[in-house]
Amino acid sequence: MSLNAYGLPCVRLTQPSFFVDKQTQSLQVVNSTMDVPSHSQTDAIDLPREVRVAQLRDLVDTLHFADEISSKGYLITSSELADLMDVNASAVTSRGDHWVWRNWVVSRVRREGNQILWQLERVD
Repeated sequence: MSLNAYGLPCVRLTQPSFFVDKQTQSLQVVNSTMDVPSHSQTDAIDLPREVRVAQLRDLVDTLHFADEISSKGYLITSSELADLMDVNASAVTSRGDHWVWRNWVVSRVRREGNQILWQLERVD
C-alpha cells in the first residue's frame, strides 16, 4: 500500500482502456494504472469538508490544464507531465510509449536532446 499526494493510503489498480489509433483506424487496448484510495483505511480518516473541497478544486484545475494542453496540441516534457499527474518523473517514463491517464491517451512523440516530449489526446 502506498500514499497518494495528500498522504492518504491508496492501492494501485490496473484496468484496460480503449481508443482508436488515428493512423491505423484500429481499436487499441492499453492498461491504465492508477492509485485509488483504500476504503478500509480512508473511512477512518475524517477530513474536514473544506479540505475535501480544496482537493477537488485542485483536481479540477489539473484536469482543465490537461484539457487545454490536449486541445491546443501542446507537447510537454516528462517532468512537466509528472508535475501535472503529481507523480515522480520516472513513473512517467517507465509506463511505455502509449498509455491512458484519466481521460487522455498519453503518447510519447519524440525526443529533443535529453528531453522526451509527450502529447495528450482526449478520449471520452
